Amino acid sequence: MFRYFFKRVNDFVNNFLNHSGIHGFVYLGNTFVLHIFEKFFWLGLICGALYLTIHFSLESWDRYLHKNIVVSIERDHYYWNTSLPSFTVCPMERLNRNIYNKYIQMHDLTHDEKEELFDFLESLANSTYINFQNIKNTSNTDNILKKLNISSSTYLNLIYNLTEDLTIRKMKYLENKMKYEYLKVTQVLTEYGLCYVTNNFLANNLSTSFLLENKISELHSSFDGKLVHDVVSANIFDGRTSFNLLGFPSPITVFMHSAYETMNIARTYGYINETFEFTTHSSEIITTDTLKEDTSISQRNCRFHSESNLTHFKVYTKYLCMSECRLNIALDLCGCIPWFYFNEVSNPKPICSYHQLKTCFPNKKELFLEFKNPQSSKKERKFECFCLQNCINSFVVVDEAKPMLLRQYLNGIGILSATEKYPQLRYIREEIFTLTDFFVSVGATAGLFLGLSVLGFIEIFYYFSIRLFLFITE
Repeated sequence: MFRYFFKRVNDFVNNFLNHSGIHGFVYLGNTFVLHIFEKFFWLGLICGALYLTIHFSLESWDRYLHKNIVVSIERDHYYWNTSLPSFTVCPMERLNRNIYNKYIQMHDLTHDEKEELFDFLESLANSTYINFQNIKNTSNTDNILKKLNISSSTYLNLIYNLTEDLTIRKMKYLENKMKYEYLKVTQVLTEYGLCYVTNNFLANNLSTSFLLENKISELHSSFDGKLVHDVVSANIFDGRTSFNLLGFPSPITVFMHSAYETMNIARTYGYINETFEFTTHSSEIITTDTLKEDTSISQRNCRFHSESNLTHFKVYTKYLCMSECRLNIALDLCGCIPWFYFNEVSNPKPICSYHQLKTCFPNKKELFLEFKNPQSSKKERKFECFCLQNCINSFVVVDEAKPMLLRQYLNGIGILSATEKYPQLRYIREEIFTLTDFFVSVGATAGLFLGLSVLGFIEIFYYFSIRLFLFITE
């Protein structure tokens, strides 16, 4: 029985070797009467060819998975529209006195307690990783918060309700004019509390009304019949292009970034007490039209806005990813997260009380802002935070920033943005090694070393599936 089985297997293998389309296999069968050393010679050649085929095919596969995207340069700048920079402005006077007074009338507090609570909430609304230690409190603060049933989980909504949304006020100096048209301003939730962003593609996704009330903020009736842009782009034929964000009655903190990005709390121009004019220029990095559909995230090593893997943000940018890194670091080290993060997620995190904000965070500023481990004294070591680049982005360069000293004429302070120079080159991500190229590469490798074609691969599959089944059943 065993001898019969062995003979059947030997016949099947010899039949395959004698008729296989793989070069060299025929010398291992019985077609030619060869010396044993000749057979070992051909077996060595075939094994070497198989190894090289597999090795180069795996290299092609690795290239397809991880090295098939390049960033090239385009220079036909006459046809481009380049997005202007985006600005996020955070006023230092957050709470509205009139709204606060209406809120406090419903509670039985003394005059001193009212002022103390206002100072506490105002400093809390102005708090972030760089100044948590400046939150104002007294020995009576906890009693006031307990009397009003204010807990850490209500900080955000309370501050939101006591803050006036300046974007819906009918104030001329908050309208961003661009070629006598208007540029939308949106109140957004940031790591510096409630701020205002203009000329940004992500403003609606990060707006306070959308996050806290689940509704898109509508334009004020004063804009009816007027053309309002979400984002403005310009080109070399437009010449000097400018817009403004004016009318803030207090010192402000300014963040400038790409229209495809959000502010980074670690990159600020600091407090500004006068209107500043920023002269800027920018260049963009774009993608081919089909890159998103034709490639995976690991292949292109970047993410589009709609490919968010973040827990607290529905869109993806590198800076939002860094924000979530800070959030996770805070949770690991302090057991809670600051009040200014949107926390209505499937697994909400505990919100830090002001005691935790003042005690746990101040000595870790460098870690939260730059992701540097403060425990490493001799050798600086980065905290683990891996964030992919945006697939589409722009790089903004400030050519000049100067104060305008026009407070009395502008009824407040703000920023002016002017673009005079336009890029003569831009970058484009494109796929240079497609799936078709991979199959061609593997086919060429197999043809070079083994003489195989597509039909040769099909023949092997056929022989060890259908033909084997029929051979067994004979």
